[in-house]
Amino acid sequence: MLKIRVTDITETPNGVLCVGTRGGGLLILKDDSLYQINASKGLTSDNVNHILMDGQLMWIATNNGLNKVHFTSYDDVEYEIETYTTVDGLTDNEVTETALLNGRLWVATRKGLSIFYPDRVGPGSTPPPVYITDISNIEYSFERKDYNLTYAQNSFVISFIGLSYKDPGNLTYAYKMHGVDTGWHSTSNTSVQYTTLPQGAYEFQVKAINHDKYSSTEAATVTFSIHPPFWHTWWFRLLYIYAAAQVIYMVFRFRVNQITKKAEEREKLNKKMAEMELTALRAQMNPHFIFNTMNSIQDYILKNDADAAQNYLSKFANLIRSILDNSQLGVITIEEEVKALGLYLELESLRFEGKIEYSILVDNSIDTTYDRIPVMLIQPYLENAIWHGLRHKKDKKSLAVNFEATGERLKCTIVDNGVGREEAKRLKKNQGSTHKSQGMHITKERLEILNSSQENKMSVEITDLKAEDGSALGTKVEVYIPIQ
Repeated sequence: MLKIRVTDITETPNGVLCVGTRGGGLLILKDDSLYQINASKGLTSDNVNHILMDGQLMWIATNNGLNKVHFTSYDDVEYEIETYTTVDGLTDNEVTETALLNGRLWVATRKGLSIFYPDRVGPGSTPPPVYITDISNIEYSFERKDYNLTYAQNSFVISFIGLSYKDPGNLTYAYKMHGVDTGWHSTSNTSVQYTTLPQGAYEFQVKAINHDKYSSTEAATVTFSIHPPFWHTWWFRLLYIYAAAQVIYMVFRFRVNQITKKAEEREKLNKKMAEMELTALRAQMNPHFIFNTMNSIQDYILKNDADAAQNYLSKFANLIRSILDNSQLGVITIEEEVKALGLYLELESLRFEGKIEYSILVDNSIDTTYDRIPVMLIQPYLENAIWHGLRHKKDKKSLAVNFEATGERLKCTIVDNGVGREEAKRLKKNQGSTHKSQGMHITKERLEILNSSQENKMSVEITDLKAEDGSALGTKVEVYIPIQ
């Protein structure tokens, strides 16, 4: 069922039912199929007031003019539409009814009656001529049809006008700029703008189209040649190539000198680093640690605890092997570093009879098998925490090592609950010791050398942990290392 107001119904000579509606245009019912002809398909309005059959022609009265529909095929519902409005002589565009009498068509409107002979009414319009009236940014004249423009004149507005004495206000235009537009464009404006056209040759064409869809017999045409800017000319390019070659040569010489100088500096640094790494290896394998370990093994043997002695010796051998293997490398994976630190802490914990609780945590975002750091950097800080912080603590001893990624650097945080740096200094002074930690001294020198050869610097931050009453809670060391 149609849910739209029906205004008129008629039948074509071959039995096709046509229905006029209010808001839906013309509906055609054929072979159980529904077709629609509305404003989007050529009618002057979707509000149909009256339908009149005239042989193969159909006159459709609407609120916005009269429509003559010529069906070229009823089978495929193919048609042509001609429209008539006040421009064509109607007394008003709101047509209420139509009638045929004595070969004449009577058209009733809100403002009166129009009468004409349909067979004498045809397109009859004169194609409107069109002229280009102005081009901004240049001195334009009607006689001149070709222009040479500089690169600074590559933006302009082209103005044009079509002439129609019958309906001058109802003209549309079709235009095309060859070299820019791939097809014709339609507009109701009398000007079009082009901006920043590149160098090249262009041809602009425009046609005027009147109410009856008649277009100009000849398009108005103007051609342009936009010259390249000076930096696109051959002489400038030659000059540019020469200047660029000179600059490249100077940069090349400068870079060669710079690379040579850096290579010499790098060689000195590598030599120094090799010396420092050898010294670091010696410091990491310091006699106190080795002798204390051997004494612990001997103590297990004297107690006839062969299993404990074998376990201790196995871990000690693994640690020594790890230190020797890593010492041959400039950098090692975080996995290898954590493994070596774990062995060291396990041995120290055994030597302290399990009184040191320790943990090593690595953030999940770190690729421990791929990310690398300089070898033998962290262990001296652990040794320092044990020997100067935890060794003097009476009750529970704890040491936590945490690795986390901070941008392009690895942050290693070492926290102990020892006596603190101030108490360690006091105890050392009371004992009259003048010993300096070789491991920490060597590590400091290594950091200075490494920082001199890379942009992403290493750094160390040490914080004294204290309670609210000022008593020492331990020490926190934060080591920032570039990930390689």
